[in-house]
Amino acid sequence: MESLITIFALVIGWALNEASHYIRASKEHKAAIANALSILLEIRFQAVVIDAVMDEIKRHGASGEIIPSIRTLIDNIMQHSTALDDEYTESMKTVARTAPLLAYEYRSRNTMPSFLSSWRAIAAEHGMPLKEIEEMEAQLKSIVIPKLNELIIFLANVYSRKSAKAVKKIIETPVEIPKEISGLLENSNRNS
Repeated sequence: MESLITIFALVIGWALNEASHYIRASKEHKAAIANALSILLEIRFQAVVIDAVMDEIKRHGASGEIIPSIRTLIDNIMQHSTALDDEYTESMKTVARTAPLLAYEYRSRNTMPSFLSSWRAIAAEHGMPLKEIEEMEAQLKSIVIPKLNELIIFLANVYSRKSAKAVKKIIETPVEIPKEISGLLENSNRNS
């Protein structure tokens, strides 16, 4: 009878240890997904806001020749953080421990800003007209941003239904230009 109690206690101890490990791993996994989701939302926000600001600048009468230079200036001001890239990579490593296919799917989804900046620099370096660079970048973003939106919504669903609903609302809400930028553009129009 005592040996049965000992075996039973060992089995219960082992089961509790495994459950504890699973809960810890699950919390780490969920935290990593939350972190990756927030980074992808920030990347999307920056891309969408830059496009909205550029549209506002065009609406205020900026010539087509100066638009690419303004985009490059804004891009340089809003430099993509390598710290965010490192944080994203760490999140994907954590996700990979429990969901390797999910981590594989999302591994380099944070590279869009770096890719576009590099692409713009290389195209300009090789003499491609700035206006063509701007048009091609707009076409690339028209393909990439909807796909990024889909991936963000999927990742939000992996995190939780509540988050997925909130993320869908964020994505569906039109971007508002910061009032400071609109005011600056209005003032520059009046001064011109």
